[in-house]
Amino acid sequence: MADFREDKVVKEILSDSGVTAIIASRVFPLMMQPKENFPCVVYRLANGVPIASADGESQEAEYSIEIICLYRQVGNNVHEVSRSLFNAVKTAFDRYTGVIDSSISVDATYLEGERDEIYDSDLRAFGRVLTYKLMLRKV
Repeated sequence: MADFREDKVVKEILSDSGVTAIIASRVFPLMMQPKENFPCVVYRLANGVPIASADGESQEAEYSIEIICLYRQVGNNVHEVSRSLFNAVKTAFDRYTGVIDSSISVDATYLEGERDEIYDSDLRAFGRVLTYKLMLRKV
């Protein structure tokens, strides 16, 4: 499949000021870095499918990306932090469109689902997984 640089797209969307106000630059591919990096966001590719083209290499693709919003329970404010974080991520992703690096157009984003997930009970770290479909096109 042609390189649609989905990681660059995800990082660009997560650079939204509402998200960075909560997590700064703590965005990681695949897995979280050292345990002091809370709250943070981890993203991973769930599925990537090129859209068939009759004239050669595909210029469009659909990606399902899992965005995991991780937060740590400190005192009683776990719900406040978690809601702030995943609402900021949802606001950044919902109906995002734009061109990244003058080469990839994000034509649409759709929330496919969300679920809670316990990440690490020893660290008292929790997460909410948001799964988004991204419709990408080369420009």
